Amino acid sequence: MSTLIERLREALARTYEIDREIGRGGMAVVFKASDLKQNRSVAIKVLKPELAAFLGADRFLREIHIASSLQHPNLLPVFESGESNGLLYYTMPLIEGETLEDRLEREGALPIEDAARITAEILDALGYAHSHGFVHRDIKPGNIMLSWDHVLVADFGVARAVDAAGSEDITESGLAVGTPSYMSPEQASADKRLDGRSDIYSVGCLLYEMLVGEPPFTGPTASAVLARQVAEEPRSIRIVRPTVSTGLEWVIEKALAKEPADRFQTASRMKEALEKPKVSRPSIRAAVWSPRFRFATLSLVVGAVMVGVALITREVRGPLTSGDKPLDPRRIAVLPFDYPEGDRELGEVAVGMTRDLIDALSSVGELTLISEPGVREFTSSTPVDSIVRLRRVGTVVQASLVRVPPDSVRVDVRLIDGSSAVQFAAIRDVRKHSADLALRDAVVSKVADKLRNRLGTRIVLQEMHAGATNDSAWRLRQRAFELQENRDSVSDATALELLGRVISLDPHWVEPYVAAGWTAMELGSFWPESNGAEELDRAMAYSESALALQADYAPALELRGHVRHMMWRRMPGFQNEETLRAAAADLTNATLLNPELARAWNELSSVRQRLGDQQGAVEAARRAIEADAYLRDIVPSVQRLIFAYLRDEQPDSARALCYEGSERFPTSGVMQYCKLSVLAWVGSGPTDIDTVWAALRRAEENSVTPLLEGKYDPQARLSVAAVLARSGLLDSARSMTNDLRERLVRAGSADSYLVTEAHVRTLLGEHDQAIELLRRSISASPGIASFIASSPWFAPLRERADFRGLLLKTSDGSGAP
Repeated sequence: MSTLIERLREALARTYEIDREIGRGGMAVVFKASDLKQNRSVAIKVLKPELAAFLGADRFLREIHIASSLQHPNLLPVFESGESNGLLYYTMPLIEGETLEDRLEREGALPIEDAARITAEILDALGYAHSHGFVHRDIKPGNIMLSWDHVLVADFGVARAVDAAGSEDITESGLAVGTPSYMSPEQASADKRLDGRSDIYSVGCLLYEMLVGEPPFTGPTASAVLARQVAEEPRSIRIVRPTVSTGLEWVIEKALAKEPADRFQTASRMKEALEKPKVSRPSIRAAVWSPRFRFATLSLVVGAVMVGVALITREVRGPLTSGDKPLDPRRIAVLPFDYPEGDRELGEVAVGMTRDLIDALSSVGELTLISEPGVREFTSSTPVDSIVRLRRVGTVVQASLVRVPPDSVRVDVRLIDGSSAVQFAAIRDVRKHSADLALRDAVVSKVADKLRNRLGTRIVLQEMHAGATNDSAWRLRQRAFELQENRDSVSDATALELLGRVISLDPHWVEPYVAAGWTAMELGSFWPESNGAEELDRAMAYSESALALQADYAPALELRGHVRHMMWRRMPGFQNEETLRAAAADLTNATLLNPELARAWNELSSVRQRLGDQQGAVEAARRAIEADAYLRDIVPSVQRLIFAYLRDEQPDSARALCYEGSERFPTSGVMQYCKLSVLAWVGSGPTDIDTVWAALRRAEENSVTPLLEGKYDPQARLSVAAVLARSGLLDSARSMTNDLRERLVRAGSADSYLVTEAHVRTLLGEHDQAIELLRRSISASPGIASFIASSPWFAPLRERADFRGLLLKTSDGSGAP
């Protein structure tokens, strides 16, 4: 039987002169050869025959061809691919140098600076590939080429082709995609839904190996290694190599997180984190707290000890990682709640609340909580710097319980920044001490929500600061941020002016362009009479400028998608399906690049609903809530999911979420109003009639919107009328609706609430009046037509020719609104 090299020589004799084998891996063998046509040296990679038979020529050549379209300085290009004599092969440049595997075998652990530089170049290549929809799936030292000081990533096509074949076939063939020591937990578990975060885990394994000399997980068999990837945490790298900075250690730990959502969400983010803290430089703190330093300090005279103590104190109160990167505020220690000594009953409540708060925050994927045993040794009197040093936390939560006569308990919670040991927020709550469990649940929920929200603001500012290179620009950006939080036209106008100055001072900082775009959009919402067209154009220009600086910047895609949707809603020239689909594409790409963008998921839910994808709208709304780790947009997201449930004909889910949301956010007028909204869609019968009347009274007593004469809330009144009509009380519903119509006319608001009134008229069987109201509504705002076309409210009208004609007039020519 002829050898593989002999078969290859025979197959390619006319085009290549095969020299010798120069490499071998799990899926392929590499040969050095001369290209007779081009007169150049090349490397030919030949798939092992058993893998070639399994894949088939068509699939392999298609995937290699697709992979060859990737062009990046850190990607090894493909010259050509083909099939001959039963062999599948492709050719690449013959690189002068070695693989990372060769260098690790020769040198073991690499210099920290070299490891960081190599990793950064790998991440550059992966960021480019991921933005084009490619996941490598087999990042390992053998696939990293080192040509002098240049890094090249090889072999995108093979792993992709094998993966495309399907997991069941792979298992049956005895082949596997990837290398166990570098597989992400999800890849080790044969999850087919891999994305770029799986490659990021593999890069974390590579970086760990470059610094230590071996991967984070090893074992006697492949299955043993895969089991460790899924279940175990790696050893702390600084235990093995103390000269590694705490900043670099943090980068590795985040890249090696078991859950993809806990890792860097993009390669560019990991690269930024790798470079920003100057992770190649060991931290001063590591030296200060080393045993050698402590021993030397004890041997110094008193004056020197005092200097040393001052140095330590200053270092503790500054950032505790290397360079200028602060501790991660998402790593949290909740200290045991304090209570009066000897008060055993309150002590039991305190223990339970500590545990409950840790559990509540642990459920938030973006946060890392020190477990209860890990904080048990601390008390409120323990110096914060000691806690921070021992647990490496960026946020410390201290709390106390005291009795307030005659029968209440006061809870005081303090949120402390680990880097500076300065309190940045405080929360106080007083509750009747009638039921321990009720007290615990209410207070823990309130504290957890407020902590997440206030922590989110700090994290937003920290992430925002990461891209700034000009101190003056950063100070202006902070002022603009404070103004933006006010959410009024005067503040927004001032903020937009400041952001323009920020961009002038720091033109390559991408975040301010996006901030300016959102602020322009907010300004546009204050001028509905002009559709905010000028402001929307400005917002679009800002989003395009941001994307010109960084094409894969998810917040810029989110902004552009939002602007396109708003243009579709407000500007006649954009009210077509093409604009909606462009908005959906931007928002989808933004969430793929960064699944944490709650606002993007929320807007995507709305766009999917308008495109008729009701299940997709529900799923996107759910993802918006899951992604909102810091509750910055939680109420709109909950509201969006409630209406998505209603439109998807899931009234029980909508009702349950509405009641849960109104209890969780009792100060939110929107959430308190949702009961009326749900009942307007599905309410009927005596119980719902009683509920809707009670909700109406509360709405009109506490309304923050303008009321008609008699303190009537039109939207709330129409909700009541809908429930009455659906309950068979047609005369009462009609009388209420007619009275409201007269009040709207007298108030000069005749064209307000047209669609909602049309809903009630449809329930009353007054279809002609309903269609006339809808005609007027579409005439004033053509974008509303898509809601009308798909809403269950108007199902009884869909067979009428005048209703269909009304919608066709607003279509893009295809009949689709």
